[in-house]
Parts: sequence; structure tokens; C-alpha cells
Amino acid sequence: MPEWWGWGPTAVDGGDGGNGGALTVYYRNPADLRQIYVDARGGRGGLGGRGGEGAAGCRCRYRDWDVQTCSGGTCTTERFICRDGDDGHYGRDGSRGAEGQLGALSLINQTEPLLPETPSQTQILDVLIRQPLALSRNLWQERSGATARLAPGSIVAETYREYVGRVEGRVQVVWEAPRSPNDFFTLAPTAAIQADGTTTVTFPQELWVTGNYQQAGDLTTYVVTGAVQASDATRLAWGTIGGQNGDFVAAVIDRAGESEYLNTSFHLTYRTANGDPRDDRRLRYTTQYEGTLPADLVTRDNDRFELALGRLPVSGRHLQGGTYVQMELTIQRSLGSNAATQTLSWQGRL
Repeated sequence: MPEWWGWGPTAVDGGDGGNGGALTVYYRNPADLRQIYVDARGGRGGLGGRGGEGAAGCRCRYRDWDVQTCSGGTCTTERFICRDGDDGHYGRDGSRGAEGQLGALSLINQTEPLLPETPSQTQILDVLIRQPLALSRNLWQERSGATARLAPGSIVAETYREYVGRVEGRVQVVWEAPRSPNDFFTLAPTAAIQADGTTTVTFPQELWVTGNYQQAGDLTTYVVTGAVQASDATRLAWGTIGGQNGDFVAAVIDRAGESEYLNTSFHLTYRTANGDPRDDRRLRYTTQYEGTLPADLVTRDNDRFELALGRLPVSGRHLQGGTYVQMELTIQRSLGSNAATQTLSWQGRL
């Protein structure tokens, strides 16, 4: 018979100690700091639980016995022996929790409380156009040697920060884009002031803008000269595709009607195959042209682009009527630093 025993349950680890508190000290005379004793040590980690007792080993009801088995007129006797199982071991004690981190010190060399700061604001576009937003940032410098600034024996993190000044400014958006801002009023740009006093306006990803900053005193103005809804940049579709030889033309339609405000370029992969798919379902296409379409092959009429593919620098036989063609057209659209691509595919016979 097998011997059975088990381990006691493992105890829960102790909880980590809390971090020491943050301390801010206003002062005039640096020597006065030497009179301030600080104890900002972290809390002690909690003790782990004790491991549980192991289970008692199984006990035998019978120490030994015989079992007789008969088959085909022949009998055999097999003897069995049982020994009591060992008791289980004690479970592992839980680990002690980690000590909390030392508290941090902030020093401000003045007695007046710091003014509240507003380093950034996120407001709907309508608000930014109607009125300037006030921004401010308190400036801090990180330094080392906190305990040397305080009374001997102080316990605090050595790295501390000291207030070194404040920057303030105002920011506003001026709309000079051809598109009306009314469609974008509910979108919310974020205005922020940096440590060097410069202010920036960051527009949400769903709005593409281009423009420039102008400064007059403490007022920074961001002048928007172009704007497009990001999702409208890639609403392109094939138009008419037809012709052959030098008259082969493919049209691309801008369904969002934004082409007047966007930069657009086309990258084409043009493949052809010999044969008829009705006779050979596994036509092998060969790339005849791959690259950016030259500007003289692209014309735009409002929101319709015409691509003069019959003038591609490829052999004329790859533009003849009856040729099987695969095209992959990657369209790059951009406005300022914003850009996106869309790919259109077409397969057919000239």
C-alpha cells in the first residue's frame, strides 16, 4: 500500500510598508533649515504569516494480509504489507513585506504660498477661438543632499526639489483656414506652457491642422491656415478605368471633397499577365512598373484625379487591349505634419 502525506499550506506574505510623507518647507534664511528635524522614514514591512502544520500521515487499519487469486484451477497467494504514512512538513512562513520608501522634501525660499498653477488646459475649439487661455507653471530644480540642509540626524530621501520660479502666458487660436471652424467646434485641443515659457497647442488626432505661431507680449497666437477632418483624408475610391495603349486612364474620386486642402501623391504597382484566366486559372503576373507617378501623369479637376497610365514608361505591349492587369495604388495624403495612406486595388482586362 502507498504511503500518504502532505505539506502544510504556505502562509501569506506580509504587506509592504507605506512610503514616508512628502514635506514642503517655506523659509527665508537657509540657516533656519538646520533647526528643522525631519523623520520621513517609510513604514516597516508587515510580518509574514506562519506556515501551516502538515497533515497527519495515513494510518494502516491492517499491518499485513494475504489475498488468494484462482484462475483455471490454479491458485496463488499474494502477501501485502502496510506502513503508516509520515506526517506532512510545516508550510513555508510568509516573507516579510518591503520597507516603505523615504519621504521627499520640497523647499521654497519664500514665506508666501505658491500660486496655483495651470500648466495645461483642454478646451473645445470654440473656446480657444473666442478668448485666450491663461497658463502657468511653477518651476522646480531637482538637487541632492537633503539631509545636509536639515537638522543633524534627519531621515529623508537625499534627492529633493527646490522652487526656482514661475512662468506665465496666454494662448489663443486664430482661424484663417478656408474651411469654416464650425464643423470642428466640439473638438478639444490642449494648450500647454513649457518650462522655458513657450506655449503650444496640440490638436486631437481626428483633426489635421497646419499653421504658425505668433508672439505678442505674453500672448501666443496659433494661426490655423488649413484644417481637415482626419477621417476625410482617406475617403478615396476608383472612378472610371478604361482605354488602352496611350489612352489608358484611371480616375480616382475624393468622396470627402477635401483635395483642395491636401497634398496628394500616388505610388503605383502595375502588373500584367499573358493568357486567359478561363484557360489558366493560375496566371502569373509580372511587375512592369513600380514607383511614384510623375506629376505630369496626374491631373486634378476639383475632387477627381485622372492618372494617365497609358504614358507609363513600360513596353507598349503591356498596355494593349486584351491585356490582363493588376494594379495596386497607394495614395499618400498630407497636411502639415499629418499624413495617412490609402491603398486601392484593381484587377481586370484592358
